[in-house]
Amino acid sequence: MKRISSLFMAVVAVAVGALLVNSGLIKLPESLTPRATSTGPIPARQTDTIRVATWNIQTFGEAKLQDPLAMNVIVEVLRNFDVIAIQEVRAQSQEVVPQLVAMLNAGGQHHYDYVIGPRLGRSSSKEQYAFVFDQASIEVDRYQLYTVNDPDDLLHREPLVGWFRARAAT
Repeated sequence: MKRISSLFMAVVAVAVGALLVNSGLIKLPESLTPRATSTGPIPARQTDTIRVATWNIQTFGEAKLQDPLAMNVIVEVLRNFDVIAIQEVRAQSQEVVPQLVAMLNAGGQHHYDYVIGPRLGRSSSKEQYAFVFDQASIEVDRYQLYTVNDPDDLLHREPLVGWFRARAAT
């Protein structure tokens, strides 16, 4: 019960922090801007709506990355969102998510970037969580990316927490 209460408090703290940042009561340093993954300026956001998704792309690794049909569907779905929490990144290489982002940005119309958490899990099968986000509409605070502390090892894979801010719409 103590562990559940601690996890609940962590989630509440993140939600309150996000509310304070979004309301303008707390300002994050301007130096915390995302790195560009494509050439050229990032276009301004055209709407005040943010689209958020989470997706467990089951066993997302090198094999799925090499499947053109699967990747076409994945890329087309992801392009509909501003922030996507991707679950079950399972690969030996750290290049899987950067390759996905390159596919999202192909053609120069999109400007996605990503942050990724550590490999987690009790078994030999380690997984990562990643946040993929459209830089035209979202900024991430790279200093506020962390996994929830689980000192009693009650969670098989601890949640990844990220702090995001919507860019101003034009």
